[in-house]
Amino acid sequence: YDTEFRVLYDDAALYVGVHAYDKEPGRIVSLVTRRDQASPSDWIEVSIDSYRDRRTSFVFALNPAGVQRDWIIFDDVSTDLSWDAIWLSAARVTQDGWTAELRIPFNELRYSRAGDDSKMTWGFQLRRVVGRTNEDTVWSPWPQTNPYAARHYGTLDGLSKIPPRLRLALFPYAVASVNVMERG
Repeated sequence: YDTEFRVLYDDAALYVGVHAYDKEPGRIVSLVTRRDQASPSDWIEVSIDSYRDRRTSFVFALNPAGVQRDWIIFDDVSTDLSWDAIWLSAARVTQDGWTAELRIPFNELRYSRAGDDSKMTWGFQLRRVVGRTNEDTVWSPWPQTNPYAARHYGTLDGLSKIPPRLRLALFPYAVASVNVMERG
């Protein structure tokens, strides 16, 4: 299955646009599930090794119904499915396949700060899963025996002047107490 993608960035986020061509768009599997739930749907997965250590990767996945999944790969092949990032996406089935757009804020990624004039190099992988045939297509080939190996990612280079981000999350909550005094 032919698949095209483009990667852009600004000082706040990485943007990935994907056109997943399909000669039978009526057969695209587009299942609505809860966030982070795997399904036998079509998927686009974007994996980013922002330290370029060939061991750690942040994965962002989107299906044609707009369901998001994300997880971390560590030690090259192990996964942490409990990781939840905040990112934006859109998906749409078209007359010749489906499209996916991902906006991944830099504050959801971990990376080393580059000097003002130096360029950063990250590992990058794009994977497409076709649900009805259970077929995988990847941009940078890897052995089928180890499908999540970050060491086989391609290279995304030329990123420059990306400022380090504050990684802070605020969760509002309230605390209340009651003191009851009895007269006696």
